[in-house]
Amino acid sequence: MYLNIDYGKCEGCGGCAEAFPEFFEMRDGKAWVINPEKFVLGENRGVMTICPYYAISVE
Repeated sequence: MYLNIDYGKCEGCGGCAEAFPEFFEMRDGKAWVINPEKFVLGENRGVMTICPYYAISVE
């Protein structure tokens, strides 16, 4: 499973990078996924609800 960001929905608020700095960082005003190989959904379920714009998904 990998994290995905829909850049059409991302507004660059930075909430994901602040709450989960091990998985997201801000670049050019948008969130970027980092360390995707370390993501485990069961341990990091909050990732799915942190974005107020519903830009984060798991594939």
